[in-house]
Amino acid sequence: TDTCAPAAGTYTINGVQVVVNCSSLDYNEAGNTTRVFQVDVRAQSGGAPSDLDFVSRQLTVVLNVEL
Repeated sequence: TDTCAPAAGTYTINGVQVVVNCSSLDYNEAGNTTRVFQVDVRAQSGGAPSDLDFVSRQLTVVLNVEL
């Protein structure tokens, strides 16, 4: 698609809080237009980071799409 999907937001999946963010920006290089997408996802479960049951994961994906 041409923009970030409307799926960005905060979700709870099986008791895990998941936050999804997406941004995009167009670049021109040598006459070609490229759209760069960055998708950031963070998932957390448990209480504070010092708690034994605390789990946190973060994933960042960068995609370059030639238009």
